[in-house]
Amino acid sequence: MLTIKIQKFLEAQKQRMVKLDRDTGLDQDPNSPKYYNEKTGGFVSGLEVLYDNCIGWLNGKEAFETLNKEFQMLENQSINEDTLSTAAPTWTTTALPLIRRLYNNIVARELVSLQPISQPSAYIFYLNKLYTNTHAADSITGGTTRLDQVSATTYANSSEQGTIREIQMSLQRLLVEVSSDKLKADFTLEAEQDWKAQYKIDVEAEMSTEMGDEIIRELDRRIFNALVAGAAYSINWDPTAYRSGDTAISLYRHAYETEIYNALIDAQAWIMANAKGILSAGNSVDWNVVMSPANWARFAKLEHWNLTDLAVSTQTQIGRRYVGQINNLFKVYVTNEVSDCTVLLTAKASWLLSPGYYAPYTLYVSPRYITNDDFTRFSKGICSRQAYGIIPSAGPLGSTSNLIVKINLCVS
Repeated sequence: MLTIKIQKFLEAQKQRMVKLDRDTGLDQDPNSPKYYNEKTGGFVSGLEVLYDNCIGWLNGKEAFETLNKEFQMLENQSINEDTLSTAAPTWTTTALPLIRRLYNNIVARELVSLQPISQPSAYIFYLNKLYTNTHAADSITGGTTRLDQVSATTYANSSEQGTIREIQMSLQRLLVEVSSDKLKADFTLEAEQDWKAQYKIDVEAEMSTEMGDEIIRELDRRIFNALVAGAAYSINWDPTAYRSGDTAISLYRHAYETEIYNALIDAQAWIMANAKGILSAGNSVDWNVVMSPANWARFAKLEHWNLTDLAVSTQTQIGRRYVGQINNLFKVYVTNEVSDCTVLLTAKASWLLSPGYYAPYTLYVSPRYITNDDFTRFSKGICSRQAYGIIPSAGPLGSTSNLIVKINLCVS
């Protein structure tokens, strides 16, 4: 009977989160694909996959034994579909909301393809449109050249009995393995009592939230670093180059500063020229720029600067701020996680046409436990498991071009 109560409680927690996702539109996130559920015969969002991963682990042997013991101590209280946080271990009521918090705040939603996975080793997917030509004279091997890399003029060059050129859709896959990020928080019984009595603050809940936020900042940092390291092309812009002119006149420096925007345009042009498929995506392409506050100041001082009214206070997220668009073209994210030496430009059309991927697997929130001999010091932890990286064939197959360009500002 207790086993049924536990399972019903976890399912009620999941359904509460799913309803919240639907109310806020997160279940329709265009940055993540829909997944087919064999049990229900319908499609579920990426967030629901993560909820199921977490519940599946909680129903596993080790976690279930812990749940079982804690619920047994609360056996005289009612556990049903209406249960919120009463009569339930705290760590079971925070796990799914933390998953939702991480999913909703991580920068991966804006910059890369977001594809939750259900196994520690799994495939993520991306789309290739291929050109096939069986005529050897055209020097194209059938089915291995991306359509956006072909400038063919021979489509109509087919006689009545000649060979017709073909276009193929190829759903490519990449095997990924998850890594783990772990974080622990410590607090004392005295601190918990004092904060609760004086300020009505739940120290354990605050610690859980802050650990989740720090995990998000760490994952953002890793995704930024992966994009910078994976950039297929670099443009140099030296902020001190104006000194070769007349440094006594500020006009020279001011005129030169405007060239940083030209460098951004050159970076965009390179992506258009080397990943032509981005051109056919039309207005759905997001041109995302990531920069430090110092470089944000360089752009904001330009005379032809035009920032849209999209920059509102609600655009502040954990570890970064979305400040709006430059000249209605580039979406700008300001963060301290990117060096002052780098401005990063990426292009993203959909979860199938993206420069990289983020594949979350599970998020585990531990119960509190005693860490010293006098039972007054407690700890609890979070373990996030995921895979992330650069999609290898965002550009033409077998080449190094992709949808990422970095502008180097620290140039000697």
